[in-house]
Amino acid sequence: MKYLQDHLDSTPSTAMSKIPEFDEDFINQIYKDVPAPTSGPPPIGPKGPDFSNPRIAWMFNSIKQGKHMRTVIGDGNFNRVNLAPLFS
Repeated sequence: MKYLQDHLDSTPSTAMSKIPEFDEDFINQIYKDVPAPTSGPPPIGPKGPDFSNPRIAWMFNSIKQGKHMRTVIGDGNFNRVNLAPLFS
């Protein structure tokens, strides 16, 4: 079982199709945070996602495009972070 390599993690999400398009400069602000924050607001609050926060916009955008896991696990070594084998 390789949950993190499932095609759903690498296919654009139709469920996220209504999420607005974001300006690349806006969502790429996350790369300017040095060091990266270790905490932040929850991605979905009582009124829905706060797309004025570039980190939240980046996360939803990467899920929408089907690139989230591939981007977060930059070296592509999904086995390094896949917990499924611990349960088998």
